[in-house]
Amino acid sequence: MANLKLSFYLGCTVATDEYAFELSTINTLPKLGVELTYLEGT
Repeated sequence: MANLKLSFYLGCTVATDEYAFELSTINTLPKLGVELTYLEGT
């Protein structure tokens, strides 16, 4: 299986449902073997 690489932009840290989903995704995907990168800037 090829490695999957996803990029996330770390934006506003307002505690919304969307942000909670993003946090759970960021915490879960590496356990599944997905490499995450973080985008800085706009």
